[in-house]
Amino acid sequence: MLDLRASLKVPIWTSNNYCSWAGVYCNSSNEVYAICLTSLPFTGDLVEGIFSRLPKLLILAIVIDDNSQTQALTFSSDLCTLNSLNQLELQKLNINTAFPSQILICEFAWFL
Repeated sequence: MLDLRASLKVPIWTSNNYCSWAGVYCNSSNEVYAICLTSLPFTGDLVEGIFSRLPKLLILAIVIDDNSQTQALTFSSDLCTLNSLNQLELQKLNINTAFPSQILICEFAWFL
């Protein structure tokens, strides 16, 4: 998760305790099961290899407020390595690279 903080550059994620970060939800074992970047400002990217380090992730939601993201987002193509992911929500993104085509064949429960 510290790699995610370094890559996304969310300014309010200052603590080393990632379970206390806004938009990050952990289970009782401190494993991240949801990341909801809903209107949280960030200036970085989702770099390769980030998702393979989150084996318990069930939900990924990135909803961009019209004023919260000023640069295009580079999206990691390893998202489909998450067998646990069952909800993916991507709204109002300015994606910097081609949308990873493998996401279209992922077995997610819901595309929102």
